[in-house]
Amino acid sequence: MASTAFYSCSQKDAAVSKSDIKSMRDSVSYAYGYLMGMQSRNQGQLDIDSRIFAAAFRQGYDNDTDALFKQAECADILDNYARTKQEGVDNNVKEKAVKNIAQAEKFLKDNQTKDGIKQTESGLQYKVIKQGKGVKPQTNRGDRIRFRYGLSVLDGDGKIRKVQSDFDKPDSPPHLQGVDNFISGFTEAVQMMNAGSRYTVWIHPDLGYGLQDNPEIPAGSLLIFDIEVTDVLPGEGE
Repeated sequence: MASTAFYSCSQKDAAVSKSDIKSMRDSVSYAYGYLMGMQSRNQGQLDIDSRIFAAAFRQGYDNDTDALFKQAECADILDNYARTKQEGVDNNVKEKAVKNIAQAEKFLKDNQTKDGIKQTESGLQYKVIKQGKGVKPQTNRGDRIRFRYGLSVLDGDGKIRKVQSDFDKPDSPPHLQGVDNFISGFTEAVQMMNAGSRYTVWIHPDLGYGLQDNPEIPAGSLLIFDIEVTDVLPGEGE
């Protein structure tokens, strides 16, 4: 194998000028390469040396048999890279979740002692803001509900942060969804609510999104829902 294959041309020699673009094929070649490089950088999916990448890309496209690694070796390298990167992500998520779960449990322990707060056997906490007089939805019938909601999360520093609220947009129509298509804590809560009810609900991460992690709802977050069930549409089950 040619150990210098990645370094066969200098950075200057590899540069492309507008005078090199003489056909649609040239334009497509440049556009595809530029966008691929930009997307890889912006998405942060790969930590690569662009010079080595460009030389290796040329070898692969030209079916150069003098490559430094065989296809199977390349696949193993990328699999190992993906595993290593995912392990790093998982460890960061777990570390974040431990802190958030501790805050959630501390909050719930204190919240349980406040006036009007009730707790179910699962650990779900709720407060009745308004009790409606309509029917209660059930999962075993395949019921659907029309509802509005607001969501806040408890951050790792113990502060409550609003994610979104339908109640900030009173003219927006309610959502429509099957009762069994929510996270378990939300499903449990709405089955206690007659149509016309409004509850505030505190959901432990075990009844919420658990270790799922995203910028809006970090792993291990306590979820605080303000839920209004406006209507129940019975399903065709029992």
